[in-house]
Amino acid sequence: MKKGRELGTILEDLREERFSGICALLCGNQSFDLVFQDGLIMLASGDSTCGDATMEIIGTQRSMIADASLSSLTPAQLKLTLEFNAGCRVQRPIPAAQITPASTPGDRLSRRPAEAPRIVPKPGAGKDVRERADDSRVSPPEPSTARSSPAPAREKEAGPRDIFASDSDESTMVDRDLQALDAMDLDTMSQKIRMNCRQMIEKLHLEHLIDDRGG
Repeated sequence: MKKGRELGTILEDLREERFSGICALLCGNQSFDLVFQDGLIMLASGDSTCGDATMEIIGTQRSMIADASLSSLTPAQLKLTLEFNAGCRVQRPIPAAQITPASTPGDRLSRRPAEAPRIVPKPGAGKDVRERADDSRVSPPEPSTARSSPAPAREKEAGPRDIFASDSDESTMVDRDLQALDAMDLDTMSQKIRMNCRQMIEKLHLEHLIDDRGG
């Protein structure tokens, strides 16, 4: 917030700083809202005027004492603000120097970023300059964290013993196979195979090929 500065001097400071954001002005009994882009006035709104009409009023009051409140906007917020408030667009972006009185000594206008830039609507002013500016804030993208790929599993080194079985292992495997054969009921397995074949033939309607004598 900067108080007690000439209106023209305030605008000149913003031009030299190439300010991008919203400037809320209180000048006498009137208030204005201006949107700057790199020091140029892009949008203007007054108590009952918008656009070029507001700039004409500001031009007649450039030597009056005013108070200013600044709210910086990100490029994304500024783009959305310009899109949603086309009715308050200044057709010919005016450098602040064109409505600045003779330079007077004084401190430079300090910039104060606002947490949630917002303009209070004024009766009869049409679209508000800062309408939806707060709701349409674009959060900066979160920095992407590179995920490290898991290290490939080390292949297990296998020596000759892992590839070729020893003599004792081979004899053990043969013994297991023989024991498994001894434990099998060959008659039962043969009967099951015959039954399965019979069921398959019946499903294919080939019962006439079955030799009941042979089972």
